[in-house]
Amino acid sequence: MEDIKGAGFDFVVFTYSENDHEYYEGTFDKIVKVAQGVGLEVYLDPWGVGGVFGGEAYSYLVMKNVHERQVSSTGKILPALCFNSTELRTYIQKWIQSAQKIGADGIFWDEPHFYHVDKGWACCCQICREEFRNRMGFEMPRQLTAEVRQFRIEMLLDFITYITKTSKEAGLKTMLCLMPGEDIDWDKVGRMTWVDVISTDPYWLWARGDYREYVMFWAKRIYKIAEKFNKEPLIWVQGFKVKKDEIDRIHETVKIANAVGIENFAVWSYKATKYMSSIACEDPDTTWQAILDAFKSLSSDR
Repeated sequence: MEDIKGAGFDFVVFTYSENDHEYYEGTFDKIVKVAQGVGLEVYLDPWGVGGVFGGEAYSYLVMKNVHERQVSSTGKILPALCFNSTELRTYIQKWIQSAQKIGADGIFWDEPHFYHVDKGWACCCQICREEFRNRMGFEMPRQLTAEVRQFRIEMLLDFITYITKTSKEAGLKTMLCLMPGEDIDWDKVGRMTWVDVISTDPYWLWARGDYREYVMFWAKRIYKIAEKFNKEPLIWVQGFKVKKDEIDRIHETVKIANAVGIENFAVWSYKATKYMSSIACEDPDTTWQAILDAFKSLSSDR
C-alpha cells in the first residue's frame, strides 16, 4: 500500500469475490484499514459475483441457483445469473452490507453485463420471457429485434439502478465502469444522481482497427456524459496481457484520453498483473514502470 501511495495513486480497488465475502471478511477489514492508513481511498469490487461483473473469479452463487441462470437465445444455459434473479439481488444487498461493515469508502461496480455468447444473445430465460411478455404484449422473439434490444437495455439499466442506488443509500461512494460497446443507454446512466464516478475501459485488446481511434472514441464518450451530468469521468488503462512491443501504447492511451479532458485514470492492474500468470504482461516490470511514467507525465504536463 505504501508502494502504491508513493507512486502517486490516491485510491485502490480491491477485488472482493464471493469466496472473499464468505471466508475473508475479517481479513479484508484489516487490509482496508492498512490502505486507508497510508492515505488511500478504498473501493471494493464484486469480482465475478453472480457471473455478471468483470473478473476471473468463479461464482458459487451461479452453481447454487441453476433455475435463475441466464439462457442464450439458442437455449444454452449460461454460467451467469439473470439480472432479474431474486437470489442475485438478495446476495448483492448482503455483499454491500459486508463492504459497509468492512469500512470501504466506495464500491467499484465492475462492468455489469449480460453474458457474452458466441452465437445468439442473452438473456432469454423464463423470467425474462415473462417480463418481456408483460411489457411488450407478445412472446419474446429469438432474434435480436429492436424490441428485444430495447428490453435488454432496460433490464441492464434496471439492474445498474438497483446496485448503485443500494450502495449509495448505504453511504458508500459509487464508481461505475461500463464496458465499451455494451448495449446500454449511456445518457440514462449519466442521469443517475447516485453515481459519483463514471468510467470505461477501452483496452486495446478489444479494439478492432486503430487502437488510438478506439481510445479516443470512448474517452470522448465518457467525458461528454460526465460533463453533461456533472460526474467525475475516469479511464482505465490496460495493464494486463501487454506485449513487449505494445508498451508504448500505455503512454499514448493516457495522452489521448487526457487531451480529451480526462484527468482521472486507473490501471488494471497492480505490477502489470505480474501475480496472475494467465493475463500477466510479457515484461511486467518494464510495463509497470511505463504505467507509472505515463501517469507521472500528467502532473508534469499541467
